[in-house]
Amino acid sequence: MIRVGTRGSKLAIWQADEVQAALTLHGHSSSREVVSTFGDQNQQKPVYQYGIQGVFTKALDIALINDEIDIAVHSLKDVPTTLADGLVLAGVLPRGPIGDVVIKASPETVFSPDAPQTIATSSIRRASNWLKQYPAHTIVPVRGNIQTRLRKLQEHTWDGMILAEAAVKRLNIWDEETMELLSWMLPAPSQGIVGIICREEDSKTRNRINAISDSLTMEQAMAERAFLQEIGAGCSAPIGTYASREGNTFRLSAEMTSPNGQIHLRQSWETAQAETDLVKQWARTLLDAGASTIIDQVKQRSQDAG
Repeated sequence: MIRVGTRGSKLAIWQADEVQAALTLHGHSSSREVVSTFGDQNQQKPVYQYGIQGVFTKALDIALINDEIDIAVHSLKDVPTTLADGLVLAGVLPRGPIGDVVIKASPETVFSPDAPQTIATSSIRRASNWLKQYPAHTIVPVRGNIQTRLRKLQEHTWDGMILAEAAVKRLNIWDEETMELLSWMLPAPSQGIVGIICREEDSKTRNRINAISDSLTMEQAMAERAFLQEIGAGCSAPIGTYASREGNTFRLSAEMTSPNGQIHLRQSWETAQAETDLVKQWARTLLDAGASTIIDQVKQRSQDAG
């Protein structure tokens, strides 16, 4: 019996169910263990203001280390690039939708770059990119699970809210009248990927997870996480990356936008094999092009807010 650890939101449960279904197809029984995380318990300010990594993963890490669960299932974009000692990324499910979606307050809402409208998001990446396109808008933070956020959109006078495409589609709440895919915005590193963490010493479970892991998605995940790690700004940084493969060509695109939306960097690279050292070299290229200045701005903003 494989004990599957997860957060308690509907989206987290959906992810755990997908992992359990994959395990069942390979002949392995499993049980689900719900663990409350720091990020779930503290929803009064944006994640980047906490100044710590893994606000949505630490409690599950502890449960793994204490042998209370055998695997932890996460939205991989929430998982720090450096895992706790003794833990490994054992596998990933096939990648889902990667984009971001803006949800209008009503079907009649029209966004204008010159109008003083209000958009809700606690992602500094989404906020920065939105302000690049709509400089006159105001960004307000919003926390909670998807259902809570959608309720807040109706309760407030906000004009819209930005969420992950994967979330709204996996929960079957996509609405053509009020939702629009932001195809001009690169996703967060590993967005749309369900990651599975286990103890490094647990070779039996690692082998079972490896058997259900998707190799192409793992290549994307490792490259995007290596890029983010070399940038050195954490999973709350205003950075978007997307890795893809077409035949013998591996491509990685990355962008970074300052918190006020006024500085925007975007570059792409291609190679045959996504070697970690090469990916980190690409990250240093973006740092030299001005990403380091943006990171300093983000850190100063977090200190001022704290």
